Amino acid sequence: MKRIIRVFPARTHATPDDDLVRINAIPSLFDEADEVHISVAFTWHLKWAEWAAKQWACVAPVKVGGPALNEPGGDFIPGMYLKKGYVITSRGCPNRCWFCAVPKREGGQLRELPVTDGWIVSDDNLLAFSPRHLDEVFSIFSLYTFNLAAERESVDLGGGVSITKKKTHTPKCAWNRESAAHRFHQRLHDAHALAGANRAADGAGALSGKCFKYIVLKRFTLAGSVVRHG
Repeated sequence: MKRIIRVFPARTHATPDDDLVRINAIPSLFDEADEVHISVAFTWHLKWAEWAAKQWACVAPVKVGGPALNEPGGDFIPGMYLKKGYVITSRGCPNRCWFCAVPKREGGQLRELPVTDGWIVSDDNLLAFSPRHLDEVFSIFSLYTFNLAAERESVDLGGGVSITKKKTHTPKCAWNRESAAHRFHQRLHDAHALAGANRAADGAGALSGKCFKYIVLKRFTLAGSVVRHG
């Protein structure tokens, strides 16, 4: 397996935190790698990335990439450029919102990727998924449910002194049917089924993306939804 150092201009909540990650840094005497990847999320860091690429060239061949370069994204590798727990299961969006760079970068199409492990879904447009892909994405939540209540544990420091700290929340292999993910998933299916039944009763064809999106944006109020045709 290649040893790849990933360099980021700044740290965010999603930045990986393993031993091969460097934040706004130049190489040290002890840095060794087969490749160096500089990941740039924001355009205002591009000049720094160009400078950093020259600094890291003495360690290994350097590649500069990321959303700031407006290049299409490839397959998602968990933990590579986003912290473990984050997952991307598709690239692109079929919409043409004037303020969004995604359609221009990804060619105006949605590409569904293999679903990998993670519980923070960071796709461009969740509502554009096919029903099959949507089922597959939400199935990963069956492995990750969290107890959001703050659990605490007492740590004895000796000499009659102890402190209380929060326990680290770790994923549990259980499916919480009251979870927000489950409710959202069920309502998506209910909305899709309701709209499809109404269109079938009227002799219409398959449910259009516009019709489905309208129902979703009405906050899943199924009883009061008016299914628009066209």
